[in-house]
Amino acid sequence: MPAWSDPAAYGATPPQPDADGVTFYKGGVTVRADHPKVTITIGAEARSFARIVIEDFQDPLGALSVTYAGTPRIAAEKGWDCWYVGGFNLLNRRTTACVPLDITIAGDPVVHHVKVPIGITCPE
Repeated sequence: MPAWSDPAAYGATPPQPDADGVTFYKGGVTVRADHPKVTITIGAEARSFARIVIEDFQDPLGALSVTYAGTPRIAAEKGWDCWYVGGFNLLNRRTTACVPLDITIAGDPVVHHVKVPIGITCPE
């Protein structure tokens, strides 16, 4: 499973919506070296207000789904995990959310479900 860095780690001043009502939370993704391809999709109940942001995204709002390509060969040979720069955009002036994610890992038939706390603690 990929791991998210803590997007709420901003100290005393949390991010605020920009002029378009979009709040950006920086938080990278770590993909284990033994996972050749991982797809992360915003869960259905959050698609109206959350997007995944990656370093080279085309849509300024972000994406509903991102596939992280296989670990670069040299990293995989050395057993290194890969960290990808990105985060989340919350739309419509939202500043907090528990964002559900559906995660698929190449070769694993199970779709994993997690919730990422953005600016708040998610209930168990």
